[in-house]
Parts: sequence; C-alpha cells; structure tokens
Amino acid sequence: MKRYKKSNKEISEVFFNFFIFTLSIIASLYILSNNVDPSYKLLFLMPLLFAFSFPLVISKALFKGLNVFYLVLAILMTFRYLISPVLTVFTGLYEGRSAVQPSAEAFDISFFLVLYELIAVTFLLLYLKHRKQKEIISRPKNKDIVISNNYFIFILFFLFTILMALGFPNALNHFNFVIPNSNDSHALELSTLELAAVLCISVSKQILFVLIISKIYKLYTKNNNKVWIYVALIAMFFNITIYSGLNRSDFIMMAVASSYLFYRLFPQHLKLITIIVSSAFAIVIPAITATRQMNGILNGENPLINLARTMQQYLGSPYNVAIAVEASEMFEEHRHLLNLLYDFARPTFGLNFLVKDLPLNYSNEFFNARMYMDDRVFQIIPMVGEGYFYFGLFLAPMLTLLFVKLGDSLSGIQQSTNETLLIYFLTITCARLGFLMGQNASIQMNDMSFSIFVPLILYWLNKKIVLKKSN
Repeated sequence: MKRYKKSNKEISEVFFNFFIFTLSIIASLYILSNNVDPSYKLLFLMPLLFAFSFPLVISKALFKGLNVFYLVLAILMTFRYLISPVLTVFTGLYEGRSAVQPSAEAFDISFFLVLYELIAVTFLLLYLKHRKQKEIISRPKNKDIVISNNYFIFILFFLFTILMALGFPNALNHFNFVIPNSNDSHALELSTLELAAVLCISVSKQILFVLIISKIYKLYTKNNNKVWIYVALIAMFFNITIYSGLNRSDFIMMAVASSYLFYRLFPQHLKLITIIVSSAFAIVIPAITATRQMNGILNGENPLINLARTMQQYLGSPYNVAIAVEASEMFEEHRHLLNLLYDFARPTFGLNFLVKDLPLNYSNEFFNARMYMDDRVFQIIPMVGEGYFYFGLFLAPMLTLLFVKLGDSLSGIQQSTNETLLIYFLTITCARLGFLMGQNASIQMNDMSFSIFVPLILYWLNKKIVLKKSN
C-alpha cells in the first residue's frame, strides 16, 4: 500500500513537471514570436531556462514535504520567470516608471544577471538538496509538540503593550478586522513611538494566538473532542483577519504562519485549514486592493496592466535590474564596503539606532535617484541589482545565494523544532525569505529583524526567567 501511494506521488510530480516544462516552452515561443521591443530580445530566455530549472530543483518544494521557504520561493520564481515575461509582452508594458529608459546595453546586462541568478540559485539548491539527503534520514520523527507552562515574560509584555496602546491610541487605527479601514493611517504618518506601539500590538496578538492554540492542542490531546478543532480554527481566523496596514504581503505571511502551525498541531484536518485560509484570502486580498486603489496607492488602469506593473516592481524585473545597472555606473564612487554594511545595518531593528546618523546612503536610494532623477524613494532595487552594485558582474548573485542559504538553514530549524512559538515565528521569517529574488538585502534585514527579533528575545527571556511558587 505504501509503495502504491509513493508511486502515485512520483507520477503526480512527473506530470506536474511536464506541465510546467511544456508551459514554459510555449511561453518562450510566444514571447519570441510577439515581442516588439528590441531591448527585450532576450526575454524569451527567462521561461526557456526556467523550463529546465523547475523540474531539476524547484518542484521538489511541492513534492518533498511541506517546506515553507522553498514553497514561497518556487511560487515567486514561477511568477518572475514564467508569468511576468508573458504578461509583459501580452500587455505591451515594456517601459517602467523612469522618464529616461535604460539603454540597450543596460538591458543586455540585466538579462544576463537575471538568467545568471537563476542558474546560480539552481546549482546552490542542487548542492543543498544533495547535502541534506543524509541529514533527513537521521532527523527525529513524530516528536511531541513542546508547550511551555511559563508565561511570566509574555504577561509582562502584554501589560507593556496595553500601556503603549493607551499612550499612543493612534496606533490602534493602523489595525483592521477583515475589511481594511479606508481612512487607515499609513506607516509613514506614524511617529517612531506609534510605530513601536504598532509593533508591540502586532507581536502581542500573534504570541497570544500561539499560546491559545497551544492550550487548545493540549486539551484536544487529552480527550480527542473535535470541538477543540473548531475552537482552534476560530482562533486562527481571528489571528489572520486582524492585521495592520494595507501591505498584502504582511497579511499573507501571517496567514501562512497561522495555517502552518495549525497543520503541525492538527495535520489530519488539512481540508479545514484550506477552507478557512482560502475564504480569508478571497475576502481580505480584494478588500485591501480596493482600499489601496481608493487611497491612490494603485491607479485605475487596466487590471492586467496593473498586475504587470506590480510584477515589474516587486519581482526583480529585467527593467528594474537595468536601472540598477545604470545606477551603478552613475554612482561609482559609492560602491564600497561601508555602504554595503550600511545596507544591512540601517534597516535592522536595534542596529538602526547606532548607524542612523552616519553620512552614508542605501543602494536603494541611488537606484531611485536613477529611476526618478530626483530624491523620491518608491521603487525596490532587486537583489541581483544590489549585488551588481557592490560586487560587479560575476559576483552579482552573491547576496541572493547568501539569503537562499539563510532561508534553507532557518527552514531546517523551523521544520525540526517542536516548540510552537518558534514554529510560528520562524515560518513567517522563512516565508519572507522566499520573496528574496523580488526584494533586496535591506528589505530582508528589516523584515527579519521586526518579524523575529522581538519574539525571539521574549521567547529566550521566558525560558530563562521562571517564577517558582514558594512553599
């Protein structure tokens, strides 16, 4: 029976890989036949190379166990290398936000970098997969979930959060329940202390969810009463649908972490997780999108063009990489080690207070200076563009490879740990790292430090400081 199930899984993998391979070849031929912009003459190579990379490594995330980091990375790479190029040609959106379009030479370098990055990541994933085969065999299986009975530090943090909310009530206006507030106070309008209050409220809410669902799990294991499953689903629903701001990725990360923790605790109820999370996505994502449109964050153009433009901005498009190439030439004197360290330190929670007054700039600021020819900072320099800015052509994928290795290492801890708090917050971190190709080192450091730094400190303190009852 086991052999039959394994055979079915392997057959599904073969058919899925064949489907993606065929789709990628068709996409490549479509682009080759319909592209009308000479600067994009190499665009057809993106889905063509992806056709071979996907079955080699990327699909393993979907068929070799639930690994959040690899799953998100696989989805993002599919959008970047397969869907976005087709959409570019289909919509005719060859130009980007810059009034001065990149040169043909910059585009040639950008396509080399985007393809080089895919090849480098593919070989690194192959190496990591080969190395991990021995480790997976020795990994302990079916260990009991570890749930702490000590909440002292968490209770103190909850009380501190209440004081912060009372002291800075405007922070509460930043939170939504299911449907976002159309008058939402954007993060840029909040003071530093109000942002700190938002962080405390967000972390407290998520820790409270983890503690509640852990307690529910303990009650369920005692009597196997299915009522507790539905109570856990309600807790998960509230954790997902109470969110801050209008950032769709933040909502998605929280939904992924909540559903993964639920799956780890109640693996036999995968269908219920799918129903709840799909329902939340179907309601909240369109609501956030509509609110962003009303607030002017999105314009009212054709939805397909809006989608193509969003992918161009957030998926490390060849256009944005070409802008990064030209920014590197314009600001040659700033391509040094101190600025690279500043890229890492300035957005990192804690380190930012130490380096904020240094006379340095982000690579992203130079990228936007080339994009808009002024001091606006709206666009994201892609990871490989940032690598090119600091390391040059042949070492450009270095930052990407560094964060892939970090994601692989953290996902190993996330999968092997049995402590619910670590499972939840490491899942958020791993999911965020899966977006690495569409982001850069600064964003990754900022996301990781804010999503895991405070929870890890609280987790560590809560383990170290235990109040003992006096006799």
